[in-house]
Amino acid sequence: MPDVRGLAVKILGVTGRKVIPGLETATTQDFLAILSPTFPFKDPAAFVDIAVASRRGKLAVLGAVLKHYGPLGLFGALPRLQRAMDSSMRSLAERTYFTAVPLRIGPQAVKLRFRPMDVPPPVPPVGGPDALAVELLARVRASPLSFRVEAQRFVDESRTPIEDPTVEWAERDAPWIALARLAIPAQAAESRAGRALAAYVERLSFDPWHALVEHRPLGVVMRARAVAYKHAVIARGAISELEVKAPSALMG
Repeated sequence: MPDVRGLAVKILGVTGRKVIPGLETATTQDFLAILSPTFPFKDPAAFVDIAVASRRGKLAVLGAVLKHYGPLGLFGALPRLQRAMDSSMRSLAERTYFTAVPLRIGPQAVKLRFRPMDVPPPVPPVGGPDALAVELLARVRASPLSFRVEAQRFVDESRTPIEDPTVEWAERDAPWIALARLAIPAQAAESRAGRALAAYVERLSFDPWHALVEHRPLGVVMRARAVAYKHAVIARGAISELEVKAPSALMG
């Protein structure tokens, strides 16, 4: 089914003061990314109205889009919404993931992406409602996965705006710079240890605002996410970042 697919990364052993009050001394940090290089909504109000309207059907969505973007903006907004809802059956191991909205890296404002490297050979095709998950499990069972973490730096408000998340930062204006490598070792995720780890991960929170002060999120959408993720973490009863354990501690 079409959905907003993404990548969530929790890094352990991160020293330094964190942004969220009460979690300043946590030694973890989160990064969240989606398949689109932009966010489809210009501001939180449009996002909320259109998301609520989607529960009432396509005509309600159309009305909400017209309300926020007007007749002329309608033709640009609808394709963005369609791109955000991914329906591809392409392996998640082969996709590039974007933060879509900016954050700080020290004095710089940047966007990040996770680009696959050394993609392993495909596995035999699978079907069914969980095809993407089953394929990914088979892929990582056979081979390690690797992503290059890259950054685009802010240039100016006209070409790389902070407050308008619908504008893609063009590579010609803001070239991608390699920062790090995210390596996922080959593993049997369906094994007993793998299932235990998966159950533990389901109890964790992943919040773009759980970050070093030097990596503070930027822009109106990120400010709205600070509120939304806080309530989501509380509602889920997620494990506190002060109590997160390393996978090695869970598996012995």
